[in-house]
Amino acid sequence: DLFEKSRVLFGYDKAKNGIRTYDFSLIVEGQFDLVLAHQAGYGNAVALSGTALSLAHLELLQRLSNKVVLALDADRAGIASAKRGAELMLKRGMDVKVARILGGKDPADLVREDPKLLKHVVGQAVHIVEFLLAIIKGDAKDERTYRLRVREEVLPFIALMPNRIDQEHFEHIVATELGVTNDAIH
Repeated sequence: DLFEKSRVLFGYDKAKNGIRTYDFSLIVEGQFDLVLAHQAGYGNAVALSGTALSLAHLELLQRLSNKVVLALDADRAGIASAKRGAELMLKRGMDVKVARILGGKDPADLVREDPKLLKHVVGQAVHIVEFLLAIIKGDAKDERTYRLRVREEVLPFIALMPNRIDQEHFEHIVATELGVTNDAIH
């Protein structure tokens, strides 16, 4: 009765000051990722601990900062989790970036190899829209498939953004990436 995964972020009690100081939350998947992220200097890291990001989690995080970097596993489940979380966060007007971890590794693997690797991928984090564009481009078999997937998987995220300036910014990025006019994105 005392512990509900959907309401608790592992490490939140330790990360509160770090989130305020760095003005962003670093979200990882598991407890081991969290411990090693803290050891690598990310005192703003919290872990989902095997549950999906919930509105209760976001309420906790948004009290401290409106910015989030997702450092989830690079597998399909991690990408799907990033998309689900981003949907909730974008609706709330949060700034959502994703740290792209390659080679099937997770944050703990990077820290064990060299703590600077985690700092590098977090420092190179890109907005969820740019992250999805890169993922889809890498998977697409041809240009038409790429464009259709962008329409189906990326444009809905832009539509969720409550700020019209942000929407136009990312519409322009998508239009440029696809080689079309901004009007074609609407």
